Amino acid sequence: PRCRPLTELGGERPALAAGGVSGAASINDAKPIAHVLPLLIVGQIALHGAMAGQRMAAPLQALQSGYSAWSVGVLLALFAALPVLTAMGAGRLADRHGYHRPLRVAVAFTMLGAACALAACWLHGGWQFGLNCVGAALAGI
Repeated sequence: PRCRPLTELGGERPALAAGGVSGAASINDAKPIAHVLPLLIVGQIALHGAMAGQRMAAPLQALQSGYSAWSVGVLLALFAALPVLTAMGAGRLADRHGYHRPLRVAVAFTMLGAACALAACWLHGGWQFGLNCVGAALAGI
């Protein structure tokens, strides 16, 4: 037997947005790209600057505090470890809900990671290194 379209069976097709993702905002609801694109570019530059600055400063701070090269290597690995672990979930989230939600989550985690690194500047000992590790992990997401 031939498969009939859903509309022939009396049902309606779900409205699909741009890219064929159900549940995402439709293309008619979107702001003009001329307004959104500059904001996205500036935001990505700021996020990258925060993470790059943290990636440069945190290991230097750890070495200055007397931590071993192995500890500094673990600290640097945290910048790459969590993106590897969260990439599939973020992709699924983007497929289901559009790119806005994963971008908001990434911005929130990066800002929280930068705040942890900033707070580590006023602490000493294990708390400083621990906050730098948490900040590195969060900034890497």
